[in-house]
Amino acid sequence: MSLEDTKSLAQKLSKQPPLGPVREVSPMDPDVSARRYYRVFYSAGETATAILAYMPDGEGPLGGGKEKIQQREAFVEIQQFFKSYDIPVPDIFSVSREERVLLLEDLGDRFLSGLIASPEVPLEEKRRFMMQTIDVLARIQSIPCTEEGAPLSLLQERRPQFEQL
Repeated sequence: MSLEDTKSLAQKLSKQPPLGPVREVSPMDPDVSARRYYRVFYSAGETATAILAYMPDGEGPLGGGKEKIQQREAFVEIQQFFKSYDIPVPDIFSVSREERVLLLEDLGDRFLSGLIASPEVPLEEKRRFMMQTIDVLARIQSIPCTEEGAPLSLLQERRPQFEQL
């Protein structure tokens, strides 16, 4: 997909909700999968940027389990599941199953590991980030294990399959 095609697709998806005119689309560093990510810059509106995630057909690490499910569908299900338990996750602005893309909230490009390792970040700020991280992990751990078919079975079915990693 060319950058111009990506920009057109981003503009189409940006109408739900209205995010404004797309000014620029910039490819992000690829990960080790066939997924591709683009940062979308808007020239107006409340949202300055969003992430366009291209997820080609295929069952990735989260798509395993008994029920076959596409990567993007697994992403949406798990995002909704975590959000229902007030676990911080990026908002999903728009989904296009035909184009195999998601338009997501842009949470920035700072990583916890970089903040902790940085000599410029004050020790108190590092502690605050670590405590927030521990709090989120504890909240995830406290999600109740329930019987088959209940919300947690979604995650149990979507455990990473290490041979695919």
